[in-house]
Amino acid sequence: MLGNDTLLIIAIGLVLPSGVILALQYLFRQEISFPKHVPVVGVRDEMFSVARASCRQLTNGMTTLLEGYRNHAQHNRPFVLYDPSAQQELLLPVQHIRWFSEQPDIKLNSLGVREERHAVRYLHMGDQVELESTTRFIRYACNDRLNRHLEDLQGVLYGEIRRGIDSAFERQSQAKDDGWREVSLHGSMQEVVFPAMCRVFLGKGLGDSDGERARVLTTFQWYLMAMGLSTIFIGELPRVLKGLVARVVRVPLAYYRTKTLQVLVPLVESRLSSRTKQASDDEDGSNFIDHCAKLSEKRAVGGRSGETAAPELIAEWIMMLGFAGSSSTIIQATNLLLDLVHAPPELEALQRLRHEAETTVHGLGDPNDNSKWTQASSFREQILADSAIRESLRLHPILIKGLTKEVVAPNGLELPDDNHTHLPAGSWVGVPVLGIHQDERFYPQAAEYQPFRFVKDAKPSHTTATGGTYEDEPEAAKPTTTYLGFGYGRHACPGRWFAVLILKMILSYVTVHYDIQPTGPPPQTNVLGDAVLPPFRATMKVRRRKVAQTARDGV
Repeated sequence: MLGNDTLLIIAIGLVLPSGVILALQYLFRQEISFPKHVPVVGVRDEMFSVARASCRQLTNGMTTLLEGYRNHAQHNRPFVLYDPSAQQELLLPVQHIRWFSEQPDIKLNSLGVREERHAVRYLHMGDQVELESTTRFIRYACNDRLNRHLEDLQGVLYGEIRRGIDSAFERQSQAKDDGWREVSLHGSMQEVVFPAMCRVFLGKGLGDSDGERARVLTTFQWYLMAMGLSTIFIGELPRVLKGLVARVVRVPLAYYRTKTLQVLVPLVESRLSSRTKQASDDEDGSNFIDHCAKLSEKRAVGGRSGETAAPELIAEWIMMLGFAGSSSTIIQATNLLLDLVHAPPELEALQRLRHEAETTVHGLGDPNDNSKWTQASSFREQILADSAIRESLRLHPILIKGLTKEVVAPNGLELPDDNHTHLPAGSWVGVPVLGIHQDERFYPQAAEYQPFRFVKDAKPSHTTATGGTYEDEPEAAKPTTTYLGFGYGRHACPGRWFAVLILKMILSYVTVHYDIQPTGPPPQTNVLGDAVLPPFRATMKVRRRKVAQTARDGV
């Protein structure tokens, strides 16, 4: 006869799995579905098929996406994936991207997607900050200041990038007898990109002393790191769990947010109190905080028309800008240098880029003349750098799928395809970015990094499947339906010109002032959910060049 303890164990053994099963069925249920003729990729004939397919997407998303793209989108058919949170998303073939991007926001909108996938709804803690108005502000600020007046920022950026690269490369390890030292690439780019962006956003407020700079940068960076990890973690959870888990995650996030505001708000207040002074009081002329205040008055963003936004709100905007721009640019810079250092030697990629940089910004006549670094025309002439950056973003997009929007039209939408595919209200629709970027119809030998793929003289003109040529769109910051590194259409990344300028400056300074070599084979690409992770442990060897001597010798 079985004892009570044994019966209890058996009961638990029977009830617990049943409870787990019911929980899985509930967590991964899908209330909105697409028409049956649209194939669903990644779901197998197995128990808890949706739950298991969603879990596999966490680490196997790249394989599943490429499978769906090659079997369906490459043949002009949409397909559906589950993401790790069990959200269905329909991914479009390339011929529908232009139609997709032209739909008005009252039919397709990205706001709800950002609130869920980027966990804004669960992690946002600023009482004064509202996502839609903040998104508008970021777009206005980038267009008005970071794009139209980009040349005003070049002197500031050059000074910070030069300082950051020299410090990061020379601090990390002791040089050997031959002058070579091994450096962490991602860590170095963090030390370069983040301070440069903060210098633009905060102006003189970043501080002149090393101690003051370190305090501001460290505090801000800890917040951005906490926000980034929280966004990825919460964003990948099933919707029913997000609110519950976010309550725990918000505790450390709230601490870092408070500490960051304690640093930034006084800087903003100080700048606003001196707005009556001439712009020349700032040696860089950027006055980004000042510009935010003027923008809030003009656009009534964060307040009534004619009123200046509160310092706390401007500080929150700067925090959002830092979060939106710094991490992606750090990843792009890391991938760019890794791609170049591992490029086939016969391409002479580094040598050609060095010569272009010496010609356009460094000055072969006087290597100590830095005036060209502050001229916009200098970087517009860097055709090879544009191509190298564009090719790196093609091969390593930040997200494997993107441009995702929610169908908000009450009656849904209809795709302009032969099947008149219905997109129900509330469904998510996006683009298989990585699949398009690796499509041999658009990019022959797509798996290879060809830094000068987009340069006219680098190869014979090749007509693509869409009728254009690669050389038609060589600029790294200019999206097309087959190049989606910065998005596409009117919602493309508003800060892309700013990001590309930073990448060009980094590339120019590194190639002119340093020799670089790989330390091993190219690192493999890792994906978590939709995000392409940076190669955190990747290293390369660097050695300071004798620039004055090599310039005189014509090297």
